[in-house]
Amino acid sequence: MKKILIAYYTKTNTSRDIAQHIASVLGKRTDNTTQVASIESDLVLEDYDMIILGAPIHGMKWAKEAQDYVKQHKRVLEEKPLALFQCSYLDGVTRPFFQKLLQKALRNYQKDLTVMDIGYFKGRVQDAFPPLARLLFGLEKDIPLDRYNPSEVESWAMNLAEKWE
Repeated sequence: MKKILIAYYTKTNTSRDIAQHIASVLGKRTDNTTQVASIESDLVLEDYDMIILGAPIHGMKWAKEAQDYVKQHKRVLEEKPLALFQCSYLDGVTRPFFQKLLQKALRNYQKDLTVMDIGYFKGRVQDAFPPLARLLFGLEKDIPLDRYNPSEVESWAMNLAEKWE
């Protein structure tokens, strides 16, 4: 039996919800044990056999807190099976230019780490985008504030479980 850590950084709790959903799926699909924790917790990465890290996108990049966490723990992360996920309210609804930036945000980590898989998920915002921002990003006016889709997370986690069995 392997120990899997699902660590996250969050501002709107979407990354936490995604991490918990991944843990639920992996718990049902594998004999492995999972732990969900914030990257702000005191975690000993060496204690885990596999690691999943997730965070939201801010400014078309993975949250700075998550970037710093990877830099701080790079040596350990290089030695473990690793998967990453991001969540962004703009995923799938923004202009192609911005969509490419969203897709690129985590691909850069594949240069330095052995990333087995990357999950791209829709997120939440607390307030609607102002008209100028909607125009810039090419957003429709009536997009719901909560775009989180648990079935997308479940599908990704099931595929990850198959890879890690």
